[in-house]
Amino acid sequence: MAHAKKFVIQAVAGIAVVAAAASGAMAAGNVSVTISPTNQLIVVGDGADNDVTISGTASTAIYEVTGNNGTTINGSASALTTGVANREIFIEMLSGNDTVSIVDATFTRTVEITFGSAVNSLSMNNVVMNKNLKLLMGLGTNSVNFMNTEITEPSKIQTDDGMDTIEFDNVEYRGGIFTKDGNDIVTILNSHHVDPKGKLVIKTGNDQDDIEVTNAVWEGKILVNAGAGNDTVIAGGVDVGVKAKFTGSGDVDSLTNNGGHVGAVQFSAFE
Repeated sequence: MAHAKKFVIQAVAGIAVVAAAASGAMAAGNVSVTISPTNQLIVVGDGADNDVTISGTASTAIYEVTGNNGTTINGSASALTTGVANREIFIEMLSGNDTVSIVDATFTRTVEITFGSAVNSLSMNNVVMNKNLKLLMGLGTNSVNFMNTEITEPSKIQTDDGMDTIEFDNVEYRGGIFTKDGNDIVTILNSHHVDPKGKLVIKTGNDQDDIEVTNAVWEGKILVNAGAGNDTVIAGGVDVGVKAKFTGSGDVDSLTNNGGHVGAVQFSAFE
């Protein structure tokens, strides 16, 4: 029988580090939190329905990880305060209906987050990422909600097939948002990016998708492609330094243009 790989905490000079070891199935409802020898924060779920919150602390690069709704952290019901994690952050949630909340935290290096195939949720509020975000949501019904958050370097949000909802409100973001097949909803409100080289790219897959971009200020470009299917696009108060282009699929796509745009804003392939 094949054995799964888990991470085991070891102590080196008073700092938790991570090592790989073979084992059987992990205990249900437990999330492993470790610091690698190179100061990477590694958060790994199991096959149960994990619910975890990662919060910043008064000290830069030290975080508090709390299990919610019965989820334990390293086998304990108590919150865990990490050692110094000043490198990349890796979060991997496996199978199960998982919920991850990140609040009041600053990350100075790349953040990579991966979810398995199920019903998953990721939320961020008052988060600063000085590098980039790599987010992959698996097959199923996914929810991504970012509020009051800054992600300044080129980033990517990718979901798999299923009914996905991605919502930004007061977010600085540079990069792409990509969904595959399924009736998806992408909402960008009151958001921006100040670099003229930066752009926002939204591309949804097949089926009936809803896309809204309202009160969005990008010094670079905004490129929206609704993909195949009967889609609905809403745009209002789009302010761009280079250009914005909203493209339907040529199917029965609906456009609501609420006006108030500044700069070169174009619409094509809508009814």
